[in-house]
Amino acid sequence: MRDVDNGYILRYTHANVASFFFIFVYAHIGRGLWYGSYRAPRILLWSIGVIILVLMMAIGFLGYVYSPKWFNLINNKSYWVSLIYMKSKF
Repeated sequence: MRDVDNGYILRYTHANVASFFFIFVYAHIGRGLWYGSYRAPRILLWSIGVIILVLMMAIGFLGYVYSPKWFNLINNKSYWVSLIYMKSKF
């Protein structure tokens, strides 16, 4: 971030766009629920969409947790996020 000119702009733009992406995905799901797009004859299409949603969430989580600094456990946010996630699930 400090080695590239205006790197902070790229970093913060990426973070905000990634957050807004999931907001738009949830709005899209809400629209489908509102209009009843999950009913027949679109059950298979809705199921594929749910699978894609789960994959997107998994990729987002793994991209956050498995950062290049994964092996540096001192003061590493990704380590603590994964630890909290695992403790909340089990």
